[in-house]
Amino acid sequence: MQDAYETARNEVLSQFQRDDGAIRADYDVAIVDIERQFGNRVGGRRERKGRRGLDGSSVLDDTSHESPRFQFETFRKRLTTTKDRLRDQRKEMTKRSRPPARCCRTAGKAPDRLN
Repeated sequence: MQDAYETARNEVLSQFQRDDGAIRADYDVAIVDIERQFGNRVGGRRERKGRRGLDGSSVLDDTSHESPRFQFETFRKRLTTTKDRLRDQRKEMTKRSRPPARCCRTAGKAPDRLN
């Protein structure tokens, strides 16, 4: 009975390995076809994904683009730049919308000097 079990088990494992190999081969052919069709965009993603790895070293390295600290600093710089730009735009709009100094201060009153 033990021999029958081992034989059946080995057959199933062999069949699984053959099927797995065939699926992986089909997958690799499909990836090559997609990369050829769309350029290296897909390959680049695969390489980046492979470079990240599961060790987390890119997350721990503060100079890496995947690092939370790097992303935070980049986002903070963008926010500061946007805040400064909007502040300058607001100042410019305020300056443009202010009446000239010679204009009368009360509505409907004619200025004292015309010339």
